[in-house]
Formats: sequence, structure tokens, C-alpha cells
Amino acid sequence: MDLGSTQTVQVLISFGLSKPSHAYIEYGSGATGDYEKKVTTDTDLSVSKFMVIPGLIPGNSYHFRIVATDRSGNVLETPDYLVLAPSQQPDLFSLILDQIKVNFSFLGNIGGGSSQ
Repeated sequence: MDLGSTQTVQVLISFGLSKPSHAYIEYGSGATGDYEKKVTTDTDLSVSKFMVIPGLIPGNSYHFRIVATDRSGNVLETPDYLVLAPSQQPDLFSLILDQIKVNFSFLGNIGGGSSQ
């Protein structure tokens, strides 16, 4: 069983704006291309923003941009940014399980060895 195959990471993005605005983040996989997904957790008209892009595959690259709209309806789109989703370190349970497999690997040979 591969416990690491379903692990994901998240990227935290903090930014400031010159006027109180609503904002969202558009992102997609790879260094360029379409923005396949959107993070729209922002509900406040504010100048300081903190948003999370969830569910990224560790070790993959993603591009994103921030889109903000102020009270007057003015829209600002940032240039495209590139981020590498960090590789996740194995959790404690996985480390223990892997060590048990190594320490008791000889048990796999019981009953299956050659007869003399």
C-alpha cells in the first residue's frame, strides 16, 4: 500500500493592495497555460489578503495570478507567477511502517526458501 500517493500540499499567499478590494486567485498546472482552477475564499473588502491554494501535488509546478476588484469595479490582474509545490516529508506513521518493513523483511522468506 502506498500511503504517500494521495498526499497533497497547499501554498499560502499573502499580498497587499492599495485600495480595499475583493480578490481571488486563478491557477493552473505547469509553468504556463490556462488557469484551470480558482480560489475564491476572500469575502472582505480589505487591503491585506491571505489566501491558500489547496490540493497541489508535491513536487509539481503551478502558475497563478491574483485578480482583485475594488468598490468602483476596477479590476487588477497581476502578472503570472510560478510556484513549485514543496515536496512533502513523510509523516511519522510512514517512517515507522517503512522501518518495520526493513527490520522484518526476512519474514517474507519463511516457507518460501529452498529445501535442502
